[in-house]
Amino acid sequence: MNFIYDILLNFNKNFYEFYDWNREDHIDHIKKIPVFKIPSSDMEMIRMQNIQVSNEFLEKIENRTEVFHNKSSRSLKYTCIVCDERVACAVCFDGTGKMEAKSGLLLDEEQEVIDFVITMDLVKLPLECTSKIICNPFITRKENSVQNYVQKKIKHLKQSTDKDLLQYLYLECFGISEKNTEEMLTKIRLAVSENKNHINEKIYHFFKFISSKNPR
Repeated sequence: MNFIYDILLNFNKNFYEFYDWNREDHIDHIKKIPVFKIPSSDMEMIRMQNIQVSNEFLEKIENRTEVFHNKSSRSLKYTCIVCDERVACAVCFDGTGKMEAKSGLLLDEEQEVIDFVITMDLVKLPLECTSKIICNPFITRKENSVQNYVQKKIKHLKQSTDKDLLQYLYLECFGISEKNTEEMLTKIRLAVSENKNHINEKIYHFFKFISSKNPR
């Protein structure tokens, strides 16, 4: 079995490139981890869908990954890296073979993996898709987080009786006054869905400011 040594991984339910890692994320310092060269079609499935692998594959990688822990190391039970000579991805499975988490790699470490697998034999993993992941590949993790926050706040604003707050938000977003509640909500929701003129950022900072002034 082939291994890569001394790399950093950031396991999450969704796949995040290194530039989407947050300071709050738990980063694993990997001592060694198995590496497999796979077809690009399998890589696309792993990155964009929820998958499951066979028990035989789980047995092959069981406890083969080691992570630095304090001054010693510990094992990660079902973990490996896959690479198609273009990109690399670390994956973590549960005891039934379902993918629990995945991680991108730092740029230089991903290139190290790509260079490493060039001479390896191609492996067709025993995997199947269990469900598709609904996400927008053209926005970053931060943008997605901001959008989700804003959509929740707009939903609550629709149910609110505070018309003055809605009018103030509308003025902040569009620079003009409006009195019709439905007109304001419709235009704000449309702008949020299309992120016109960075409306999401404006609304996000507006509500964060309001929250800081009215802590609960």
